[in-house]
Amino acid sequence: SLVNNSLVRSTETQDGNPRYLMLETIREFAEEKLHDQGEDAAAHQRHVDWCLAFLAESPTIFRQVTAQEIANLEAEHPNFRSALSWLETPEGSPSLLLRLATRLAYFWYLAGYEPEGLEWLRRALAGALDETQPEYVEALIRTGNMAQTVGDPSALEYLERGRSMAQAVGDFQQLTYVTIILGLTAEDDGEYGNAEILMTRGRELARQAQLEWLESIALYHLGIIAYGRGELESARTHLEAARASALELRDILVPFYKQ
Repeated sequence: SLVNNSLVRSTETQDGNPRYLMLETIREFAEEKLHDQGEDAAAHQRHVDWCLAFLAESPTIFRQVTAQEIANLEAEHPNFRSALSWLETPEGSPSLLLRLATRLAYFWYLAGYEPEGLEWLRRALAGALDETQPEYVEALIRTGNMAQTVGDPSALEYLERGRSMAQAVGDFQQLTYVTIILGLTAEDDGEYGNAEILMTRGRELARQAQLEWLESIALYHLGIIAYGRGELESARTHLEAARASALELRDILVPFYKQ
């Protein structure tokens, strides 16, 4: 790939994993040579193709994610940024920009890059030429989720539009996901009645779609909602059920709940 070929291996980190540093001068020299030969666009496209292939099994909200997966993506983050930047140029592709940004969205969320991810997703959505593109609905929902995380007031607009489109196209997985995120948004706003309705519906959808991890997340937040309403016994019941479910699924997040 264009950027990947200009990486060199440095010393190993304390955890034994190698770090890779990009030699900026080599990258610039390579780009100049490619430009002189009229091959820079083709090389950039090959780089984008490499990034998309690398992200073919990228982290998703619909399954558990390992720490090693996040570490692998972190190591290649400069490559992804380079590809995203080129895709925004006149020689790039709006559809591939949306696809790449969407595949990176959950990584950005888990690794603490919400503001950067939110900006990329917004730009990708703004430049999208085809709202029927498979990634469009997910991009709307991921944008809303990240906006909600950073306290951006536009979150609800993205989430509601994502829910409407997911219903219209029959995307059951995304409908489950956005229903739970809308419930989380209501929970954060202290609207516990609406939050309970949405989270209960999200749990039902997750069960129907056999999305066990999302069901445990919904259970966990039903416990938080009950606690917020002062219903302590109900809160304990939901939280214990969520913890048991997550342990069975070997999830590393929900089990941190303490009695």
